Amino acid sequence: MFIAKTLLHRMWVAILLLLLFSPLNAQQYGWKVIARPTSRNLYAVEFTDALHGVCAGIDTIYRTTDGGATWQRVRGPSNATFTDISFADQLNGWIVGNFAGAAGLIWRTTNGGASWTQQVAPDTRFVLRHWSTAAQNLTGNTTVGVRSAIPDTGILRMTTDGGVSWKQRTLADSIAAINKITFIDSLRGWALGTLRNAEGILLRTRDGGRTWKVYKTPKPFTFVAISFIDSLRGWASSTGIFRTRDGGETWQRQYFDPNGEVGGLAISFIDSLNGWLFGGVFYQGIITEVIHRTSDGGNSWRRESIGLTGDFGYLTDAVMLDPYHGWAVSYDGAVLSYQLLTSVAEKIEQAPKAFALEQNYPNPFNPATTIQYSILKRSPVTLKVYDALGRVINTLIDEIQESGTYRATFDGSSLASGAYFYKLVAGEFTATQVMNLLK
Repeated sequence: MFIAKTLLHRMWVAILLLLLFSPLNAQQYGWKVIARPTSRNLYAVEFTDALHGVCAGIDTIYRTTDGGATWQRVRGPSNATFTDISFADQLNGWIVGNFAGAAGLIWRTTNGGASWTQQVAPDTRFVLRHWSTAAQNLTGNTTVGVRSAIPDTGILRMTTDGGVSWKQRTLADSIAAINKITFIDSLRGWALGTLRNAEGILLRTRDGGRTWKVYKTPKPFTFVAISFIDSLRGWASSTGIFRTRDGGETWQRQYFDPNGEVGGLAISFIDSLNGWLFGGVFYQGIITEVIHRTSDGGNSWRRESIGLTGDFGYLTDAVMLDPYHGWAVSYDGAVLSYQLLTSVAEKIEQAPKAFALEQNYPNPFNPATTIQYSILKRSPVTLKVYDALGRVINTLIDEIQESGTYRATFDGSSLASGAYFYKLVAGEFTATQVMNLLK
């Protein structure tokens, strides 16, 4: 009996090791530019499932039914800038923005974004801008913005009948603008704004928007994006990351990046541990996209992507459905998708001038870093990481690759601090660089 149990135990250990180190485990998820439906600015993106989504920006509304690989332009008003999209389900949603830069507009769809109907006509007598919208259910929506006057006043527009009628209200004379709104269900929601003295505020409702409590954000910070996973736990981005455990009444600064890289216009948490931050950074002479990820609830962040878009290609909005499906849009009209990569190396939009192996970035790093290299012609390519004794500790690339510039991510979470070497062999070209893991 003892021998049988021992053999059975060894068999399960062997199966576990096979699963852990099989080729399936080598597959990894990452960000990729999958489409450029427009060369104009994109400001908003929303997906209801892994296939159906809408993005919008200057004079443009686009719809996809294949996960973002292809987009169809939807007829909308000209001279309009769309700033936010929110869906209650796969068919019913709202899009908001501004006509001719000043007059707020609200449109609704009941067929998944294939067509849109105007619900609030732009009133050109007033400078009334709509910035953000939140679908609470099939018939309820709250849209926020600002009515420019002397002085400016933050406004809310609400409907409970699917948009047949809208009520407009202000919460307090001291509120200058309301810029961002989100709901986790039909009753519980939050909004970001500013007071007339430029202080940041957070507004909270627990009754579907009928009443709101106003809380000041920690001085001197103004939040630019928020994400809540339930009625108590939420995160906000500003100069660093802030966290609340009491529904937004109090906030603690959770993470600060001295390089100023961790910050963004969109933040998305899918549970208590996993979150993404989307923004822009000055990188290799251009302002381009950067995405950071946390897997410990925001205590630490690692860069997951950088430099996939062109100049002024910083990210303006994003949505994560789950750990495997996410999308982001950029100022230069690109759509990025979080997906299973066919290769650990991601090809980027940069023509190679020669075979080259770049210095990893960041360096020193903890726990992950990006390695960029260029292949001038189709070649068998290997990219391996070695320890100080010359032992191979990771083979990142071992395949035939076409001419192009590539990026690979190396994760040193399981390694000790120290110097490591990475070596590229592409045909007859060989190059080696040193990188430093600092924990």
